[in-house]
Amino acid sequence: MRDRIDEQLEFALPDNAAREQLLSLYFARYVDGAPAAVAEGGGGWFRMLRGSKATADSITLAGIDKARGWDKDAECRRKRVLSSLADPSTSVPQAALIRRAAQQTEGFSGRELAKLMAAVQAAAYATRDATLTPDIFSRVVSSKVRQHAAKVALDAPR
Repeated sequence: MRDRIDEQLEFALPDNAAREQLLSLYFARYVDGAPAAVAEGGGGWFRMLRGSKATADSITLAGIDKARGWDKDAECRRKRVLSSLADPSTSVPQAALIRRAAQQTEGFSGRELAKLMAAVQAAAYATRDATLTPDIFSRVVSSKVRQHAAKVALDAPR
């Protein structure tokens, strides 16, 4: 943080495990808990934009399996899950999507991870029926990774 306070403080960037935890937390907040988040946190702008509707529509997960207990150490499952991202007919474990996003977002701050999940939420709401698919999730993550790389390149000393 450099521009919001007079004193500069350094916060270490989250490692892979911390990014995975943060992404899981933000997924639960912005995707699973989206209607509650809008209903609770509706400050002035949210109330004004919300109109007469009391809560936002729930986001439907299509092709994303929320089941717990996925064996993260089974290499054959990991390969099958990553290859199934391109096949919309198979269900992908949510944990696998989060894990893959955590690996791709090396160098992201906690704030950038929160913004990534807010973008995932916006992409889901941009669909006709507020649906999040593995493809939409992956496209948003890829877009944010490209944006981050461009930002890092601009900040690099010349």
